[in-house]
Amino acid sequence: MAKKAKEQGRATDPTGLKFEPIYSQDLADIGIPGVVVEVSREEAESLGAFEETALSADDAWDSLDMPADNRPVDWTAGNLSADANSRLNQWLSDMAAKIDAGGIIEDFATNFLFTLLPEAYREMHQVTIDRRANEKVSAREKRIRSNQDSFLADCAAMEAESAKEAGALGYMARVLVQATMPHSRKDATHFMRTNGSLTVEIAAGSQGLPYGSYPRLLLAWLTTEAVRTQSPTLYLGDSLSQFMHKLDLLPTGGRWGTIPRLREQAVRLFHSFVTAYNTHGTTGRGGERGGNIMVADDWDLWWDARDIAQQGALFSSWVKLTEKFYSQVTDRPVPVDLRAIKALKKSPLALDLYAWTTYRMSYLSQRTEIPWEALQMQFGSDYASDAKGRRNFKGKLLDALKKVAIVYPELRARDGDSGLLLLPSPTHIRRINK
Repeated sequence: MAKKAKEQGRATDPTGLKFEPIYSQDLADIGIPGVVVEVSREEAESLGAFEETALSADDAWDSLDMPADNRPVDWTAGNLSADANSRLNQWLSDMAAKIDAGGIIEDFATNFLFTLLPEAYREMHQVTIDRRANEKVSAREKRIRSNQDSFLADCAAMEAESAKEAGALGYMARVLVQATMPHSRKDATHFMRTNGSLTVEIAAGSQGLPYGSYPRLLLAWLTTEAVRTQSPTLYLGDSLSQFMHKLDLLPTGGRWGTIPRLREQAVRLFHSFVTAYNTHGTTGRGGERGGNIMVADDWDLWWDARDIAQQGALFSSWVKLTEKFYSQVTDRPVPVDLRAIKALKKSPLALDLYAWTTYRMSYLSQRTEIPWEALQMQFGSDYASDAKGRRNFKGKLLDALKKVAIVYPELRARDGDSGLLLLPSPTHIRRINK
């Protein structure tokens, strides 16, 4: 009679998703799935282990006398010890019960026990997998359609009513429209963009570089509020809450909520140091003019991501802009339509392109083609500087341009021979008479 198999560790999940093999010292247990037979060197050599004559997978399965349609599988024919047979049958029963309940065996592709279940259960399991995949696709399609409907509704509203009439007139700081921030998280502590003779460098504080859409939205609010109040001290309070509502960013908490994300990017932005300078002339004869800027001198930020019911209290904070930054954002800021910002807010590249094109059209007087290499230096922070990187950047920018053209239909811009072709167009926000 076979020696009683000894277990070396138990499964942490009784459904059969993960388990440790059963170890035996009985040669009669060789070839039984899930059982590892421990042998001496002499026994191994006598069995031909070093001559690579082990059974193939098909031969191993054929050697087992297993019923095809019992639940659980009955292995009482003597091939397995009683304890091992009981454990295996329990795993199979749990797997079958999980499938009956509409569950999925996550590692079914590599779990040998799954192949021991009756065909009906394997088919039922595949039906569940297919149904869940279809549900995910259907839910994603619904979200896409909803976003498209909202996007088109915003565009229609912009055509029907001006930004000023709709209370959606906003502003962006000119220097950060001409050269932009990172689109995605960067491990580096220094970031540089160029636009012609203008270079903007951002040095991160201890929290890292600001990136993505949130610091752009925050800068739009800071600039808009500074222009509106004509004061460098801005109180977040209800005004920021109202601004978020205009952009469909309802204050929400939790790991993926708007409050933690906005807070993180506000801290990154206020800790960063910006250098902007213009160069002119040639290498042998020329000059440079620039300055260092921080966004804020002082700030006091209070956030409670758990208490989203008290939206005003969430932003009972203030920020005092530095004199230089305040002068930058109030001296000829770039007017934008906050409804366009709302429609494009999920794409940092589209936000940058929208603000830059409406600014560029304010002084463009003739047909101009800007090389892709120059545009990549200005906008393409996440693309390699080789030929493949430029192709990828060009494709992404043209995709973003299609979105911008929907919210800004007067824009005349298209793919040119070697760059982006711009033709004189009205600015998105018509000249405002003060």
